[in-house]
Amino acid sequence: MTHYQRIRKEFDEPFAEVIKGFAIMGYSRRATAQIVEIPLATFLRYAKRFGVHDKFKSQSELRSEFRGGPLGKTWRVKNRKRKAGKFDEQMG
Repeated sequence: MTHYQRIRKEFDEPFAEVIKGFAIMGYSRRATAQIVEIPLATFLRYAKRFGVHDKFKSQSELRSEFRGGPLGKTWRVKNRKRKAGKFDEQMG
């Protein structure tokens, strides 16, 4: 059974509709892949194949828990300093 067949059976809806639902709710592609238990690369390939890749919101419109960089830290932006991390605090 393929991933999309398993998802269709689990959610009792077509794969594309399930993924659109997560996109509308503001989940990121990575979070959706984790929720439906598909490796990210495979999920991205399926999303393009089923025409739902463009249904996801931009990063600024995502749910708050999915914005920002890894572990909630911000990404470096030109002329701005990033938040101090745990390593920075330990190093003084």
